Amino acid sequence: MSEPSLNEKQLAELNEILEMARITEQKARELYEMATLMALKCQIQDEIREVRKQPDAYPTSQAKR
Repeated sequence: MSEPSLNEKQLAELNEILEMARITEQKARELYEMATLMALKCQIQDEIREVRKQPDAYPTSQAKR
């Protein structure tokens, strides 16, 4: 088997770099999605806390007492 030419070596290296870039892009998308979901979770938790602070937040539970 003959030694790959410089162009074939370069092509192989470029393909490897492109594959790493694809993987990196996918991981970045996953991290962005995770960060977005975490931000939404925090926002919902903050809204729940605000609702619980209101005196008339649970009128049905007060009526049961």
